[in-house]
Amino acid sequence: DRMNNAAEESYAKACRKNRDQYCPVWLGVGRDMRMFHVALQNREAGFPDYQYWGVIEIRNHSRPVLLDPTEPGSHYRLKFVIAPGESCKAKITHRLDDGVLPILHSIQDEESIQYRVTAFATLEDGPLAPGRVKGTDYEVCYVNTGGNMLSGEEQAALRERMLAETVEREQEVVCVLRVEAVNVSKAPAYAWFKAAYVGTDISAGKFSVGLKDEFERGFSRFPATGGRVIAINRMNGDMMPDEEMAVLVLPGEQAVFEMLVPHSPISTERAERLAKLDFAAHLAGCRAFWREKLSAAGALAIPEAAINERVQAGLLHLDLNLLGRSDSGPLLATIGWYSPIGTESAPIIQFLDSVGRHDLAGRSLDFFLARQRPDGFIQNFNNYQSETGHFLWTCAEHYRYSDDIEWLRRNTPGLKKACDYLLAWRERNKVDEYRELGYYGLVSGKVADPDDFFHSFYLNAGTYLGLSGMAEVLQATDSAYAAHLAAEVALYREDIRAALRDALARAPVVPFGDGSWGPLCAPWGEHNGISTLYVDGGKWFTHGSFAARGVTTGPLYLALTDIFAADSPEMTMLVKANQHPCTRENASLSQPYYCRHDYAHLRRGEVKLYLKAFYNQLTALQDRESYAFWEHYHGASQYKTHEEAWMLMQVRWMLYWENDRDGGLDLFRMIPRQWLSPGQKIALQGMKTTHFGGLTAIAEASENELRCVFQVEKEAPNFHIRLPHPQQRMAFYCEGGIYDAHTETVTAPGGKNGEVVLKF
Repeated sequence: DRMNNAAEESYAKACRKNRDQYCPVWLGVGRDMRMFHVALQNREAGFPDYQYWGVIEIRNHSRPVLLDPTEPGSHYRLKFVIAPGESCKAKITHRLDDGVLPILHSIQDEESIQYRVTAFATLEDGPLAPGRVKGTDYEVCYVNTGGNMLSGEEQAALRERMLAETVEREQEVVCVLRVEAVNVSKAPAYAWFKAAYVGTDISAGKFSVGLKDEFERGFSRFPATGGRVIAINRMNGDMMPDEEMAVLVLPGEQAVFEMLVPHSPISTERAERLAKLDFAAHLAGCRAFWREKLSAAGALAIPEAAINERVQAGLLHLDLNLLGRSDSGPLLATIGWYSPIGTESAPIIQFLDSVGRHDLAGRSLDFFLARQRPDGFIQNFNNYQSETGHFLWTCAEHYRYSDDIEWLRRNTPGLKKACDYLLAWRERNKVDEYRELGYYGLVSGKVADPDDFFHSFYLNAGTYLGLSGMAEVLQATDSAYAAHLAAEVALYREDIRAALRDALARAPVVPFGDGSWGPLCAPWGEHNGISTLYVDGGKWFTHGSFAARGVTTGPLYLALTDIFAADSPEMTMLVKANQHPCTRENASLSQPYYCRHDYAHLRRGEVKLYLKAFYNQLTALQDRESYAFWEHYHGASQYKTHEEAWMLMQVRWMLYWENDRDGGLDLFRMIPRQWLSPGQKIALQGMKTTHFGGLTAIAEASENELRCVFQVEKEAPNFHIRLPHPQQRMAFYCEGGIYDAHTETVTAPGGKNGEVVLKF
């Protein structure tokens, strides 16, 4: 009630009250696992909290590069220093190029001197351009992702291919870093620089004793590896003469320090060629390369700059972490440090489909099929048993969006095999004893890091989504099998309904803020109520939260399914019980994007609650300057694209959603009303993204009128266009449909296009 009675949440308000994160920036060229993690020398990057630039970590995706593959301690981080040193105050800002491209700009303000940093990744023998990035063998990529399921023997078998894809490549991926030290004062001032070096970090203790470097003629080297060059250092266009320098800079002038860092140490001959790199040409090539990737997707134009930039930057973050060959073959939809997971890769792949990148989405799904076990089971990460159902759900969504019948036909055998595995798993749980226990016919297994092998609602929601999705889409390739599947899905639906009702009945009631009481449901059938009320004892604190097990993988995942109506008593109780102490400002604890109360609010039309969750999760988990996500509020995995992709899907649902009420298309169902202030415009153009094919929708606001024009490729049964007035005024005139003043929504007749107008 408090949130519903308050004004809508906004980005600015959420920023003022939530924690402010800093995250290192990942730079790369996409498809290629050779990457650089660039950061300040601060606590978040694993250093003493110096709060100055900087460090470059050389990585194969999330794995540190080893100078000697047989020596686990031989990984290294290149450090450099600009400015006088740590002080009582640090004034450093950072931002992406154009607010969205994976090119970092940062300013370290030292009063008289501003150190302006630019960093990006490029190729050794020329600027980035379409067709020049070959990518990396997908199996080699997989072995370099955290939590992968390869045995030691399987990893050893890939060693030669690993070398061929890294140190033996025809050209290196290169991190280019430029620092312009600009004198902004009225008097001459000194600027300080220390070239690239690898020192033993006593506090971190992560480097081998013999891992030393030396500096010569602008080259930073490793004598222990044949004197190969690890970095090239330039000063004012020439080779840097000394490792440490103080340069006098006149007012209004600048000193320019540059570092060129190959992903693997290179010979002196190659380094001398690389030293001639044209910074301006490579920066221009990098910009054009990433802008072209943006142009390949449908265009979203949102009037709130903070969100508009995040959508574009987010799409490129997903692309950056999509690994494999550029031209063909499976792609890994990686998620931060980790390998692809059927559960966590789902929003990544679904958002790619949502913006029309069906080619990338299909190839990302191919990875899971390439690694499918002979019995149909899919498992790629840390012994998780929840991937198969979520994978099938995402496959169904892929076909609904893309209409790619060839992809579906080609993969039908593997999809049926996965369905059969789930059906057999369910069959093993059709035990009479389980009827009394409350989880008859529900599958059980590990769904997260803790070894909780229970009949969880999260696991069964994903399994149901996968099977029901396959029952629909496989009608196009095997109608008899689809009919068999649909019959079993109907029975499964009733078993899940019975299990949740039983769990709610057994749960202890807890007080709510409005004075009422209600059940706080268990995340699985084995316990009476949420585990951290300790009705059944045990120790359940994990991942920074008492509620983590019960909320992040809890029963609200059922909101994604059709098992319960949005306004059903069961869904109402789940949503209400999800408030404090399970959430704060309607943002879930610890790992908030695992909680699907967002989708429940979407289905129920609860705009204020939806926006409350959206803005508070976003501002507290993301670096607000580089737009990189952490996994948890306390940090953990960097560049967590699973969290970022759910944020992107939340924006997609705000703008357009195929509703589960009448099968129609909802436009602008959850948007903030300020997006339609006078003079504002929302544009979805060239979006090949809905169950009704491509979508174009433009909403414009003037002083006393709101107007929307829309069009889809395939006929929709009807359209629901929400056009909220910024001052909550009700329209006195409606054209193009039937206006509901309570929901601020116009229902327009079915077809392929239309126009609605509201006057105030």
